[in-house]
Amino acid sequence: NSNIYNLINMQADMSSGLGQANLTLQYDYYIPNNYIFKLKDYQIFSAELVGTFILSVLIGSSKVTDTVGAAPYAIGMGLAALVYALGPISGGQLNPAASLVLAMRKKISIFEGCYSVIAQIIGATLGGCTSYFLYNNDWNSVGYPHVQDGSRTRAFVAEFVQTFALMSVALNTATTKIQANNSYFGVAIGFVVLSGALVIGGVSGACFNPAIAFLTLLHGDYDDLWVFMIAPMLGGFTAGILFYILNPTEINESSDYVTIIIPKGHFNPDGNASRMLSMLLQEFIGTFFLAWTVALSGNVEFTTGIFAIATILISMIYSGGAISGAHYNPCVTIGVYLRGLYTDHSSYMRLTDVFLYIIIQIVGAFSGGAVAAFVNNGFDNIASPAVNYANHNDSQAIMIELFMSMALVIVVLTTATSDNASGNSYFGLAIGFTILAGNVVTADISGGVFNPAIGIALPILTNRNTDDIYVYVIGDVVGAIIGAGLFRFWSLTDKSRLNNNNNSFSSNNLKKSSDHLLDSLIATDEKI
Repeated sequence: NSNIYNLINMQADMSSGLGQANLTLQYDYYIPNNYIFKLKDYQIFSAELVGTFILSVLIGSSKVTDTVGAAPYAIGMGLAALVYALGPISGGQLNPAASLVLAMRKKISIFEGCYSVIAQIIGATLGGCTSYFLYNNDWNSVGYPHVQDGSRTRAFVAEFVQTFALMSVALNTATTKIQANNSYFGVAIGFVVLSGALVIGGVSGACFNPAIAFLTLLHGDYDDLWVFMIAPMLGGFTAGILFYILNPTEINESSDYVTIIIPKGHFNPDGNASRMLSMLLQEFIGTFFLAWTVALSGNVEFTTGIFAIATILISMIYSGGAISGAHYNPCVTIGVYLRGLYTDHSSYMRLTDVFLYIIIQIVGAFSGGAVAAFVNNGFDNIASPAVNYANHNDSQAIMIELFMSMALVIVVLTTATSDNASGNSYFGLAIGFTILAGNVVTADISGGVFNPAIGIALPILTNRNTDDIYVYVIGDVVGAIIGAGLFRFWSLTDKSRLNNNNNSFSSNNLKKSSDHLLDSLIATDEKI
């Protein structure tokens, strides 16, 4: 009966979209049960419209207000704030590519995804018109994405690659059970946009969002429109496909069986082939984007490039930490392996895994540098580390690389593996800030690498400064070993040891857990 109203309980649960904070908002309303649109739909629609409107105004106002190159920071950090704010309401999508991957992830329905995209387009268009009004009805004063160097093919690749990174980070940090209730998802998402806007803004215009492409349409730049419409959607679709390879435990979310049987985090004690594939793929992706950003950092001035490198690393660490441990650096892998030897090596890394990690990291660095060279129209146009022999020598370069690699490994082990710091959300920031600080003070001496994968790949790709490679191998590896040794000394009084920890994922404990689960299932079946 259309006159009968049912009392329903509406929940805005951040885990249903791009949000993970432990927050549930309860609404009790009388809603006609024959309405197509429920209150939840109106909430999502209005949140997406308003959020994309604000983002569009930020971008539209960037052309006039960006006197000191601050627009990427405003856009990236503004997006982070919007994701945090609207996550409990609509999932903080604000991008048709995000709506696509959330629908693929089954976090929103196709119906919700469709009207969210409509709301985003309306919001972006209204934001563009508002910017037009604010700047005296002059479209030339309104910021909008446009291909900068004239090559739409290279711009297409740049948009595809960076949107893939954006959607991968969003899915991994904001929709998985293993990273539920974290407080860093918004920062991770915003920092991908910030980093991309810094290093490829001068190539593609750094759109990453088909809704924001309507600013380009309003401006009358029709030739570039297809780049910003198609590339981000393809990037998002690819991220959605790879998500389930990276996160096999998310395939069947209705059962805890897979989660119990397959260890969480970057542990692979029994050498499970499927698990190792996920871990190696994440290491490839993370190192790819680190090398990609380093190679493109030459597109901007020095300090801006360093900030782009640090922010993409922070995002990738938060994205991949629960999958592979987010090493992206042979020195970190060596440090983590040695850390495992001090406790229970089977619970951290096998020696075979160390070699596989290092190989895939080097391959990822070569791949990221090569794609960056395509986007920048040649290997001569990408950045590569170099020792400053005009003012320093190789001994000084090795020493500073050793010191900073040691510092990096110490920060990684103390913030991301120590029991005394377990459960924190600052580990990604701590590691990224270490790279940021280290590059500022050492780039003039050694080039500021602290990563043999980068130190090997980029000099070879560019055929520049290949004689410096040994500096980045010897200095960085020795520094990693020293850093792991210091961590061992400082952690002698750690409140628990992995090999004595009840949560240890050793082979025996894993088998006991699976046997116990199987016995429980059999007992339940017999009772039924």
